[in-house]
Parts: sequence; structure tokens; C-alpha cells
Amino acid sequence: MAILGDAATLATVLYCYLRRGRKMKITATTAGGIAMQDLLDPEEQKVIDSLAIDLQTLRTATEDNMLGQGGFSPVYKETLPDSQIVAVKRLSENSQQGIGELKNELVLLAKLRHRNLVRVIGVCLEEREKLIVYKFLPKRSLDNFIYGLQYLHEDSPERIVHRDLKPQNVLLDSEFKPKISDFGLAKIFVSNQSQDMTQTRAGTRGYMAPEYVLNGLYSTTDVYSFGVLIMEIITGKPNNGGALLPLVWEHWTNGTILDLVDSSLVADKIVRCIHIGLLCVQDKAAQRPTMSTVLIMLNSSSGALIDPLKPLAAALVSEEASSSVPARRSLPVIMELEESTDT
Repeated sequence: MAILGDAATLATVLYCYLRRGRKMKITATTAGGIAMQDLLDPEEQKVIDSLAIDLQTLRTATEDNMLGQGGFSPVYKETLPDSQIVAVKRLSENSQQGIGELKNELVLLAKLRHRNLVRVIGVCLEEREKLIVYKFLPKRSLDNFIYGLQYLHEDSPERIVHRDLKPQNVLLDSEFKPKISDFGLAKIFVSNQSQDMTQTRAGTRGYMAPEYVLNGLYSTTDVYSFGVLIMEIITGKPNNGGALLPLVWEHWTNGTILDLVDSSLVADKIVRCIHIGLLCVQDKAAQRPTMSTVLIMLNSSSGALIDPLKPLAAALVSEEASSSVPARRSLPVIMELEESTDT
């Protein structure tokens, strides 16, 4: 037993040594042919240096232990020398967008602290590899992540719009506590800023607000995405191609919304949640509630709610697409990361 204990201690010491030994080298490493230090200010460089992990410790992140594929970034399960289980996301080697998303995600997550956000614990930039290492979350379900979203919008040191909220980016720990992940597309607002515009629309069809799709404007786009997720969670139906909103709206106007959910659920609470979800997906950003208001509405069972207007998405998607929504099932989550202990 003593020998095993000594071996475990040695492995941990070696792992820590490898991390320290690579911190200074990361500034000279190129990713996809572009030197990372050319994209970073000194403070950002310091953040990324502090997360450096040696490539040798991640060599088993191969096809044999792939957890899933998100966009152009496969995710692998890995065990570090100190026996810690992690998830490793490998960004596309030649993608210029991947470099920008790498910087964005690392710098943001290193600054943010909340129990409902997935934390990055390491990064490897060697031999043209761009690897982000997360703690491993063992569950595959989806739950209410509103506290993390409210933190991003209103309580964090910098107001942040995620821009790609969907089931695959909300992960659960071993106690089913939800954590928001994948900040590659996130944008930071300055203190008094309420909206911004981009020429490059990035996100997932069916979860993007109309003003973002049409004009590149984003402010309450995360609220819109949250409304879609509420309806996915309650109905157990995925929003394939944006087909869920027309289905929900049809049942809402016909007074048959309970036909979409499990009969064992509490009817009045379900109707209220769907009502809130529809308010979140209103066409005009100004008509949507803030996340703090959504939190109040969800925590209250008696407060009056205004009537929602028919969402544009419900009018544009064909009846044929609506009928193609598959039967109720559990929502998949392709990334699995371990519980973060940060609060």
C-alpha cells in the first residue's frame, strides 16, 4: 500500500511539474499557424499561461473515447496523471474562427466564477493542437440553468451575451446541477451597453432571435434561446429546424397545451412555464423579459402574466415541418464534464 501511495504522489508531482514547465513555452506556440501572443493582451496572456497543460498528458484523447461532436470540435474523455477525469475539446487545426473562439472562451471563463458555469481547468497549444480541458460532468440531462444565465447578463463583472444557448451547451454535474458551457461565441457588453451588432451571424438555427438572424443585433437573444429551451424541457421534444414553436403555439391557441406533456405533471405549473417561454420568444427584443424578471415569474405561482403575441417563427415554419417533430424523448447532451466546485 505504501508503494501505491508513493506512486500516486509521484504521478501527481509529475503532472504539476509538466504544467509548470510548459507555462512559459505557450507564448511561443502557434495555433493553426498564428502565434497566440499576437491575439492577446498581457493580462489575457497571463490567464492562458496559468492554464497550460502538457500535450503528453492528453495523448489518449482519441476516437476511441470520444464523447461527442459539437460543431467542428470533437470532445473526448481523458484521465490525467493525478487520476482526475476531464473532458477535452479539440478545436479544428486550421480554423481561423477556432482560434478566435479559443481565445474568447479561455479569457471569459478564467474571469467568471459561478456554480452554474462550466469551468475551464487547462489548455494545450502544442504541435498545432488547440485543446481546451474541462472538468468532467457525468450526467446527460438538462434542467433549469437560469441562475447562470442571470449571472452572465446582470451580476458578473462584465455583462455577457452567450449567443449559442441550446441543450448541448447546458451540462449537468453528478447532482444534476446545470452549468452553461461553450463560450466561444460569447460577447462582452460595456457597462451601459444594451445591444450590439455583428456582420457574422453565428449560432444554431431555431435558437436565434429574429433580430439577430435578420440584422445581426443581439441583446436579449439569450432570453429568446431560454424560452425555446423551456418549451423543449417541458414537452420533451427537440426544436429540430425551428419546428417546435409552431407546434406549441398551435396547442396554446387551441387550449390543448397539456396534450404535449406528461399527464403526471402539475397542470397549472406547466401552463405557466409555457406561458413564460412564449413571452421569452417574442419577436421584438423590447417585448421580452429580462432574466431577473423571468426568475421572478418562475418563482411565483400567482403573479399575472401578459398575453404573448404569435412569434414570427410560428408563422414562418410550415405545417409539414411542425408535424415532423418526433415523439417525446429525453434531450441529448453530447458533452459531459465533471462537477465544478466553484461558487
